[in-house]
Amino acid sequence: MSSDDPRGKTLLKRACYDAEESESPKKMLSSEPPGQVPSKDSESLFRPPKLSNENIDDHLHFLIQNYSQLSDDAYDPASILSMLLKRIDRLSPGICVHADHAGRLLNGWEKLRKAFERRDFRAVLYTGALYAPEKTSSRPDNFSTLSKKDQAAAVAAWTLPYQGSADALETAMVEYMRKDAQDGRRYARYAPFMQSSGTGKSRMNDELAKKILYLPINIGKTDCFPPADTEVRGLLMRVKADRVGDWEKQVQLFLCALFETARAHVDEIAGVLPPEAMNPSGLANAFRERMNADMQFGQHGKYRREFYQAVCKKADDLNSCPFRVPIGQGDSPVYTVKLQRDSPDDSEPQETDIMTAAEALADRVSLQYPQFGAYPDKPLVVLCFDEAHMLTEHRDAMTTVTLFEVIRRALHIIRRLPFFTLFVSTVANVEHFPPTPPLHSSSRLRRHLPPFEPIVWTPLDVLAQRMSRDSSFTLAQVASTYHMAHLGRPLFPAMYDSANDGEFRKDIVAFAGKKLLDSKWATPDGLSEDQSLVCLAVRIPLEFDRTVVADSEIELKLVSRHMRLLLYAGTGFSPIITGSSSEPLLAEAAYRAMVRLRWREGEFRGQSAARHGPQTLDPYGALFYHFSHSFLDHGSKGEIIGAVMVLDARDRATTFPLEKDECPPGYSKDFNPDQEKSLHYDGAFCRRIITVMQFLEALLGTANVQSCADSPPCALHATEHADMSLRIAFEYAFIYFNHFVKSKSLEVVNQEYLRLAISRGAAIVCAANHGSIDLIIPILFGTVLEKEKVSAIMIQVKNSRHYTTTVAHSLFTSMNPYECGLFDKNVQEPPPVLRLVFALASSRSAVVAPLPTAQRSEKLERFTAYDIWCAGATHETFSVIQQEEEKHVAKMLQLIRGPREVCVLENGEVHRAVRQMQPMISTHADHFSLWADLSDNMQGPYPLANGYE
Repeated sequence: MSSDDPRGKTLLKRACYDAEESESPKKMLSSEPPGQVPSKDSESLFRPPKLSNENIDDHLHFLIQNYSQLSDDAYDPASILSMLLKRIDRLSPGICVHADHAGRLLNGWEKLRKAFERRDFRAVLYTGALYAPEKTSSRPDNFSTLSKKDQAAAVAAWTLPYQGSADALETAMVEYMRKDAQDGRRYARYAPFMQSSGTGKSRMNDELAKKILYLPINIGKTDCFPPADTEVRGLLMRVKADRVGDWEKQVQLFLCALFETARAHVDEIAGVLPPEAMNPSGLANAFRERMNADMQFGQHGKYRREFYQAVCKKADDLNSCPFRVPIGQGDSPVYTVKLQRDSPDDSEPQETDIMTAAEALADRVSLQYPQFGAYPDKPLVVLCFDEAHMLTEHRDAMTTVTLFEVIRRALHIIRRLPFFTLFVSTVANVEHFPPTPPLHSSSRLRRHLPPFEPIVWTPLDVLAQRMSRDSSFTLAQVASTYHMAHLGRPLFPAMYDSANDGEFRKDIVAFAGKKLLDSKWATPDGLSEDQSLVCLAVRIPLEFDRTVVADSEIELKLVSRHMRLLLYAGTGFSPIITGSSSEPLLAEAAYRAMVRLRWREGEFRGQSAARHGPQTLDPYGALFYHFSHSFLDHGSKGEIIGAVMVLDARDRATTFPLEKDECPPGYSKDFNPDQEKSLHYDGAFCRRIITVMQFLEALLGTANVQSCADSPPCALHATEHADMSLRIAFEYAFIYFNHFVKSKSLEVVNQEYLRLAISRGAAIVCAANHGSIDLIIPILFGTVLEKEKVSAIMIQVKNSRHYTTTVAHSLFTSMNPYECGLFDKNVQEPPPVLRLVFALASSRSAVVAPLPTAQRSEKLERFTAYDIWCAGATHETFSVIQQEEEKHVAKMLQLIRGPREVCVLENGEVHRAVRQMQPMISTHADHFSLWADLSDNMQGPYPLANGYE
């Protein structure tokens, strides 16, 4: 098998996993094989801390045995170093740099690189940088460390009127309770509610608390928002974990106290409500308003603090009461703590337990539902644990049970009551929520009493600036900071709108960058492996084709720390589907982090001479690394690689220097520098808009573009345009995009939908079954977003050796804009289109603007098109690819795999919520309903041109 065989790469990757887990013979190494002579001074200069000679020899034997004889093509220092750091950390926790920073170590330490080059693994082990503390290895909580003004913005954002709907969440809970009522197969009525940061999970629960009685408990960190309930957190965390029985008793007593205290407060509230508010929603909302009153950053208001102080005091009082624990019955024994306490009238002692307290609360709330003779199959009370991942932490190395499991056993006792429990989290430690075999001696929960599927639905764009059909937005407006900040997850627009000063609004992109990178810096001097992956993934539609558990962990890590969306999770989080939606603000933040490390005034910035200076970013090397180290879906024919090249060219073009007194591309005719600097109109001023010719120059290089710029059209719809060159035809054509979305529908390739794509800075990776086009870059002629002025750069990517420097005219012919749907049958005077073919597998390089053949030059089409054939994935063809990066591109082209289909859910509300989380990916109205209006004839399949149906 050749080293370039894709199967060989996969086997090598799996061999690395196997090598890490293998039981290598642990023996002292008295000699080294040829080529492995240790450095003479390696031990004299530095000794690895806390590593014995046996540890060192063990690691050395592992390296030599698994990597010394690899071929040059298969020998990957970054992979080996990452594996070594993981191995060191597993055997000696905490003494080395995190494995995520392997690539950065190699870039920053020449001695380490040279040691790997000569395969001197002892010198590698004795490199001090492996063990020195690195700033980037820390993982700061970038939300709790906000400045005072940013904290004020977060608090003010909570008070804004809620936009959106909690229907999907309510529907999920109702459906889950109905299923359980029908089959009785659930261990308890609970579900994890998981999604990445800023998507509105807490606000959605708060909105639903206006209709259903919510008992909210936040057990997160003290300095956060919404604030933690420190009293409850302290009560639950102070219980000694050495005796599980004591833990279960304390949890049951806490829940008993919670239900009794809640019932008392409900009675009190019901006594003061006006008659018109005596309904389920009125009672629930009155309780919610009191619990939310005077909430600040890091601290709840007086009512909520006193509420939970009373709960904790009652729990402590109950703990001093005599109790008994009857033996559980059946195959699912749960021991209910029965308390004996004095009765108010000095009669016989009363016996109470969690079931009694829960029934009393349910009975009190059910008084508001006189239409039901018994408990309804819908939740009357919702117990909501926010920051629930704290419940999954093991208290110490000797305790295998978590607080989550203890709470779940308590919920099993009240499983027939109209209670539902939500465990809300950003998916940190999410793997502990499902019952996993290593932690559960019985597999009963998995086989017979499975948990409900996690809830993940949090629609985006709920605060978007709506794109109506007759709106006359300009490019500068839709590319503005204001507009992009209001698209996507609600965190950013809510904080933007509620900020009291302009500084936070101006810095909203930097704030998003810190959240995205999980870093104190929005534009760091280098990117870790995780950070490079998330910068690519938020701008390119990367999907995971998971085949190993490790890749699931990578996806969940991106969700919990880097704002990737969880689109679907099955029971026990198997399987999961994650994705990056069209969020132009996050894409802009990623662009800033990437472009700073790659381009300066249109030129490749090169490696910094200073060891601690900014590092150079190689997006192709980064993508190759992640292709090789995780089971990413590589695409079907190189379209992902093509998208990276196109995005790289766009980034480069934004840095082209302007001539003196030259206005940036996309400025309005009545250019006003002060207005253009406004956050509502700063799209051009911030250089987010480029021209078509700037894009081509950045992609192909000046010389190649000059050879094509004067070429005539290859397809013509009016004879007067026969001599119009490409340069003249696209002189006033502009491009604005900072990310790609993956279309699932052929219908998206249409002027109206591309107009909407421009409005959110999106280009399109076409649906897998779109045979003639792989990438679409929307073009706008002029600066006003009008459907008639929208055209496109249509790109077909080929990864077959059959396509070389010889132009295949049939490929251009297949990109007929009427057949593809770009122009519908009513378009009589279409703007010109630009068609490109990337023949990436060609062994020779060429950029050719083919001339129309004699036969074609005499035939008029319904459209005008200019064609460019780009052969070879080299610097000679694509000037964005540096010569040292060509090898990465070549290797990636051999790793191409087929795409993965995304699962579809059943419920209508769930369908709608998931579609609203993914704008622009198809023509279904739900992908646009929250942020745009469509023409009447676009409500469904639009009319195709005659002859192309």
